[in-house]
Amino acid sequence: MNLSQSKIWLILWRSIIISLITFSGGLLILLTESHWLLVIKWYNSSARGDMMSKRDEQAKETKQKIIESARLLIREKGIENVSVDDITKNAGVAKGSYYVYFKKKEDIIGEIGCLEFTYINEELEKMSSLNIVEKLKYYFKRYLDGITSLGVEINRSWLKNNLDCDCKVNYDHDTLLRILTIARDNNELKDDTNLEALTYHIISILYGLTLIWLMSGKLEEENANKIESILAPYLK
Repeated sequence: MNLSQSKIWLILWRSIIISLITFSGGLLILLTESHWLLVIKWYNSSARGDMMSKRDEQAKETKQKIIESARLLIREKGIENVSVDDITKNAGVAKGSYYVYFKKKEDIIGEIGCLEFTYINEELEKMSSLNIVEKLKYYFKRYLDGITSLGVEINRSWLKNNLDCDCKVNYDHDTLLRILTIARDNNELKDDTNLEALTYHIISILYGLTLIWLMSGKLEEENANKIESILAPYLK
């Protein structure tokens, strides 16, 4: 808000307060200039907060449109046959919007992959009543469902373009380690369980199954049941 707008609001506030006091027959209280400046400052701060909130919401929606557009196009055509122009046109946003969130075309692959698995993490946090075997069975099934729902092209693109980035590995590691730590704290796992080693053991199995699926197109439904034999040596 500029100075002239502030003066207008100052006049309006004075008129409203004087009118209210006159109407009620009360005493006219003259506010000092510092009081009026505080009123203006409060209004400006409130207006800026509303504007920032709307801007943040719009930015989140724009990013989501770009990610969803890229997911659909890359799954259908492969990343080599999809351009940033294709992604933004399909999303209905300006091309420059893409580079607000991503430096290059390939960067969006990691975002697409992580978004799918964020949902799994959120679901698991609501399943406190399940034991560790049930939780990890659910995790295995949802993880492999997430891999297949992304499609071969997106997974291959992720492997090809993110070999030098361990962000997905770190995300999977942190999710599994948190699940296992809670289980040990709840006396479901032996106290001397090496949680780091067990975490990476589970990750290696999941990634192995993913690689087999990418190579053969086959993913056995009973894979989720393997978690019982994996956990057996560590259960109390």
